[in-house]
Amino acid sequence: MDKEIHISVDRSFGVPFQRRAYNWIRRSLLCSRARYSEEVNMTKFLQALCLSLSLFAFAAAADQMTGYISDSKCGAAHTDGSEKSVACVKACVKGGLAPVFVTEDKKVLKIDDKSKVTDFLGKKVEVTGSVEDDTLKIDTIKAAD
Repeated sequence: MDKEIHISVDRSFGVPFQRRAYNWIRRSLLCSRARYSEEVNMTKFLQALCLSLSLFAFAAAADQMTGYISDSKCGAAHTDGSEKSVACVKACVKGGLAPVFVTEDKKVLKIDDKSKVTDFLGKKVEVTGSVEDDTLKIDTIKAAD
């Protein structure tokens, strides 16, 4: 039920003027609430759209990477693919150190499933997967050219 809006108007204007004034004020209040609601809904929609697009762009950017499989101690020191580097990485991983992925820009990422990289220790690889925090979840891995 609508609340009554009382308007005090000089009686000389008469009832028709009072009725028009009442209706004008009522419509103004209702329209302003509707416009505010539409603006809030549009703002929320645009925020959700921006968030989803940025997450999609981040996921697409982290899809395929090229780099080297090294160990957690040496990290980016063994990114030349030489026999000496391969032997050192294999010895360190066999000794209990965790294998890591070193990107082309020398960023070191942990690997979630170590069994997928055992054939590629010390070598240059192409990896398809996703990065969460500083951990690489490998979907596929193959030797790079």
